[in-house]
Amino acid sequence: MKIIIIDPGFVTDRGHHFPMNDFISHEAKIKGYKPIVLGPEKYAYCIKNKLCRKPNFPARFIFPVHSYMHPFDRRKPEGNSIMLNMSVFGNHNKLTEIALQKNIPTDRLKDGDTILLHTTFLNSMLGIASWLRSPNTPKLKIRVVLRFPPWFYQISRDVSEILFREALRLWEQINGDVIFFTDVQAYTEYVQERTSIPVLTTPIGLDLNTKTPITPPKGDAKKGFVFVAAGIPHEAKGSELLPPAITEYLKCFPQDRFIVQGRVLHHFEGFRENDQDKAIFSHPNVQLLRKTLDTEAFHELLKTGDILLNPYCPIDYHFRTSHIFMEGLGLNRVVIGANLDWTQEWMEKLGNVGALLEDHSVEALIDAMCSVRENIEEHRAAVLKITDRIRNENNAHNWLNFVLNPPNT
Repeated sequence: MKIIIIDPGFVTDRGHHFPMNDFISHEAKIKGYKPIVLGPEKYAYCIKNKLCRKPNFPARFIFPVHSYMHPFDRRKPEGNSIMLNMSVFGNHNKLTEIALQKNIPTDRLKDGDTILLHTTFLNSMLGIASWLRSPNTPKLKIRVVLRFPPWFYQISRDVSEILFREALRLWEQINGDVIFFTDVQAYTEYVQERTSIPVLTTPIGLDLNTKTPITPPKGDAKKGFVFVAAGIPHEAKGSELLPPAITEYLKCFPQDRFIVQGRVLHHFEGFRENDQDKAIFSHPNVQLLRKTLDTEAFHELLKTGDILLNPYCPIDYHFRTSHIFMEGLGLNRVVIGANLDWTQEWMEKLGNVGALLEDHSVEALIDAMCSVRENIEEHRAAVLKITDRIRNENNAHNWLNFVLNPPNT
């Protein structure tokens, strides 16, 4: 049996796409599937380098467009319009459909083959659904993971919700075993209210080795603590809060240190190259890590910290989890996060493992850092109790097993 992993967002080795495609392909072979990963024609050179080291990686690059293409010009917002957005959106979906029809005709698939979308965007949902509704399509097992809300990378939330309902209508017409998934219960409920297709909430698919020893954090109040802000910086992750918050915080606790992952400052929305940014990132206690990291190195970065900073924007992350937040807990680190439904839910489940910002502001971030520092031993004890649980319940193996063969369906 085949498992076809459709991933138009597979453009770089940053983030979750490469490790997830690699893991799913490896596990699929063990389970007796023949995996095929479908990505965009234009992908980063770093992926090509990695593929050279993995000659058996089952990737084909067929899509002329990719998921992270903006349907509008971010540099010229005055020239954007709903009609322009709709035109680009329609073209994007049509090109996705044509690429699939050309490269993977559905009449060549067999009953029981699996289609897996682990990172589904609205800008390809309609095209993929249209392909699956082709004549002579066999009865397939179809698994669709909604990792982002419909309005992600769209110009209008209202229009996106209308298009999302249209996409769901098309998916309901597909002759197959179709199940949707999210990893946020509030998002599951949002989608289920809009479709007759089953929608389930998955475990978090963390890429953590459950056998890796748990290392204790090293900081203390006298020598100082290390705060780590990891991940690709942008406004959705609250990156613009960091420079002013760090500046004020170090006035009170000059022995503490910060490691912030990023590249050249002006390349990212969250790090505008103003005088305050230049000053704080040249501070001797602040390190700006100007490179991306593979999974192992990324986890080593998280472990260098005592406290992980995740001051994400509540609007952007309302229906999105943070793997970094959960990985931090799985690596025995205290976390600071945004005040969201899912972070509140996890805090209630796990105990006093960190702090949530009162609101999305510099002042709230400073307050959270000071509070965690003051109560660090209590937080560390709570985290240590649940680290094994996080790893054992929320790992990539459990995630994949749940998606392929969900319980009670």
